[in-house]
Order: sequence, then structure tokens, then C-alpha cells
Amino acid sequence: MTKMTAKFPGSCKVCGNPIARGQEILWSREHGAINPECLPRLQSRLEERREQRTRMASLARQEAERLVQQVKAQGIQVILVTTRGMIEVSREKLVNHVAELLCKKAEELDLDPVAAVQLAAQGASERLSRVNEPQLHVAELRNYISHSA
Repeated sequence: MTKMTAKFPGSCKVCGNPIARGQEILWSREHGAINPECLPRLQSRLEERREQRTRMASLARQEAERLVQQVKAQGIQVILVTTRGMIEVSREKLVNHVAELLCKKAEELDLDPVAAVQLAAQGASERLSRVNEPQLHVAELRNYISHSA
């Protein structure tokens, strides 16, 4: 954050208190203008968000492992069409892809991140349990997860 003098009146993005023209502020493109005394609170919020994202990513990975196991148990082969033809997606790439999709879906939901991942995974699991195809394209798998909750 850059320490500077406010050129325009506004309000602190952390506490909402007014900022007068000429007042010392901290500014960044990402966070906007804040009162210098609000920096610890902003840092605390950012740390909390990082911790939530870490928990969400960890849970998404666990849920992705479970979903991939479910797909494999149903005898479904997840494929990717390339210029070389159809290839089966490796388990590790599939788990990473599904975890990423679950995180993206969870961020769309206006819920606690952990609950959102669980909800997205549950919906995806229910939708995947109805698949009767021997092969599933990666894009179709993406749709099952994206439209799950």
C-alpha cells in the first residue's frame, strides 16, 4: 500500500468512516483508500480469507478424490479429445481439475466456503450417479460440477 494524501473526499474501504481531502491515507489499486489505523484490520481480514481459501482448497481436493473414485467405481472412463485422438485423463490431473471446478463453484455460492464446497460436491455426486455412459468427456464432467448446486 502507498502512503499518500487524499486528493478527493471519500470513505475508508475497511471501516467506512469519511476520508477528507488532504487527509493521510493508505491506498492500493486492489483495496482502495483506507485510514492508516485500519491497516491491521485489513491485514487480519486478508489473512482470514487466505486461511479460508486454504481450507476450501484442501476440502475441495478431498471431495474431488471422492468424486473421481465414484466415477471410477461406476466404470466410467473420463476422456479428453486431442489432435492425437481420445485419451483417458490421468487420475491426478482429473482430481486437480475437479478440485479447481469445486472451488470455482463454491466461490459462486454465497455461503461459508467449506459449506459451499460440500454442497457443490454433493450436487455433483448426485448428478454423476445418474450417468449411464461408459465414457465421459472432460467438458461433460465440468458441466456436471458447474450445474451441481
